Amino acid sequence: GETAKTFRDFYMECYTDAFGDELSKMRAGEGGDNMRVDFLVHCIEAGIDVFSGVEQDLHVEAMRPIKKRNRLPVQARTAK
Repeated sequence: GETAKTFRDFYMECYTDAFGDELSKMRAGEGGDNMRVDFLVHCIEAGIDVFSGVEQDLHVEAMRPIKKRNRLPVQARTAK
């Protein structure tokens, strides 16, 4: 089956999309300083904790295609 993307995947993808060139330059720089890049990635990952579990769930749910999202039954959506 298809595994849903985790919030970590989403969060890290945002950073690598925005700063991928810079990360690649750091890796290719003087001596290919992977320790600096690894430490930076670790620091970025630490920022995940800023988001509550509910916020993380909302981001993950928003990333899913509409037909795969958890939806309430029609009667629950239309009940007033």
